[in-house]
Amino acid sequence: MKKHWPKIKRVLIPTVAVLSIVTVIVVLLYVNSEQEKIACNKIGINFIRNGEGALVSKDEVMALAMAACEKAGEGAAGLSTADLEKAVEKIHAVKNAEVYRRVNGDVSIEIEQRIPVCRVHDLSGSQYYLDENGEPFPISENYTARVPLVNGNITEPYKKRRGKMDSDSMRVISKLDDIAALFRSIRKDAFRSALIEQVWIAENGEFELIPKIDDHTILFGDTTEMDGKFNKLKIFYEEGLNTKGWNTYKTVNLKYKNQIICKK
Repeated sequence: MKKHWPKIKRVLIPTVAVLSIVTVIVVLLYVNSEQEKIACNKIGINFIRNGEGALVSKDEVMALAMAACEKAGEGAAGLSTADLEKAVEKIHAVKNAEVYRRVNGDVSIEIEQRIPVCRVHDLSGSQYYLDENGEPFPISENYTARVPLVNGNITEPYKKRRGKMDSDSMRVISKLDDIAALFRSIRKDAFRSALIEQVWIAENGEFELIPKIDDHTILFGDTTEMDGKFNKLKIFYEEGLNTKGWNTYKTVNLKYKNQIICKK
């Protein structure tokens, strides 16, 4: 027996390997055939809100999912998860959607909402949210985000920019990019986030910040050296206004390097 074992081994191992592969293929074919018989069973929708409320209506997403399942017919296998993802991502407040289809017919939809960083009110009277990438999206009927207001000299039509900021090849550069950059700088620091209530765009395009405290305007200028400007402001609040009083100045000018110019 020991003499013949090497020959048997050479034949047995490939045979077992082939049988294993065939078994796997048969199981997969069976699962697939059974899956085709199962209609869309249960639809689950999960929102990744990143601390925000429900900017996206669950009913709107459910309607899209039901329509996709109906189009697929009796079998969930006919459901195009890619098409459903694209349909959900057409909802303006959706940043990303992932759709999963399980063997038992359950459909799971995971939705990442856009994070509004400010509410823009332009010269035409239009109002919309802006996310951290500078992508505009409509004010939600479901939830009002508590974010700073940006108004003043904003002339760019909403429709010109909508849907183009998530793709580098389609990006449209404008003042809204500067607004988004300003709010990225504001939101990364607790002091800045707690301070700013409103941003005004002057006729020359420069930023004027309206703080929640006191009755003064911060002349911020453009988006260069933002960290330096905010650091100067924090020191000024801690060491200057605390001694001279919060109602001393009407304007605080941060536009000049290494100095702050205040006017009463």
